[in-house]
Amino acid sequence: VGMAVAIDVGEAADIHPKDKKSVGERLARWALCEVYHRAGLPSGPLLAGMQREAGGRLRLSFRYAQGLSTRDGAPVRHLAIADAKRCWRWAQSRIEGESLVVWHPDLSRPAAVRYAWADNPEGCNLVNGAGLPAAPFDSDDL
Repeated sequence: VGMAVAIDVGEAADIHPKDKKSVGERLARWALCEVYHRAGLPSGPLLAGMQREAGGRLRLSFRYAQGLSTRDGAPVRHLAIADAKRCWRWAQSRIEGESLVVWHPDLSRPAAVRYAWADNPEGCNLVNGAGLPAAPFDSDDL
């Protein structure tokens, strides 16, 4: 089973994107890499794990994260972090290799992270080296 992340080519008010070519190319890429074993990244980064670190930081790991970066060189947007009561705050982050370290200065024991967790988040910028966007995620789903 494959999935094409279309967060950057979709339509705000319609589940059917006008840019079907990009979605089709991403689905084909997934099939070529995963089914036919062609070299390359089949998808944008997919959340795979979360580890707590000292200083109230969470380290997120991803599948398909080679070349992890932001599309525009800016900090990761649409990234939120919560305490145990699920009080959400906009997070700070730093990319370290294929991981994303996330924190908020007011949280000493963060419990969860979300990325692009909205109906139509605009300007999502977390991508891998192939320029494929990260899928929205909630660490509670791990």
